[in-house]
Amino acid sequence: MKLRISDGEQETIVPASIETVEQAFAAGVAVRIGTEITATDGRRWLAALALEPPVPRAGEEPLQFLLSGGTRGHAVVTGRLGRSEVLRRFRAFIDEVEPAASG
Repeated sequence: MKLRISDGEQETIVPASIETVEQAFAAGVAVRIGTEITATDGRRWLAALALEPPVPRAGEEPLQFLLSGGTRGHAVVTGRLGRSEVLRRFRAFIDEVEPAASG
């Protein structure tokens, strides 16, 4: 499984694991608007696109993502999700593909 991070200027591809996903979505990591973070195992994929921050609302995380995922020929797109929810979904995606990765 691979994790691809592209911020419009630089693209990085590394082996996907719980640890690399946690690093990519860590609260202290600056994420540029338009950055795309994608995990794929060749058959399935999950991608998060960093969105322009919305007007702040109580209880919402300031950085939000548009999440999409699917398999060959099928895709699903969500609305805005906060960093912690996107991280939870990426962890679950990796656990489904590589249960031993969660350790």
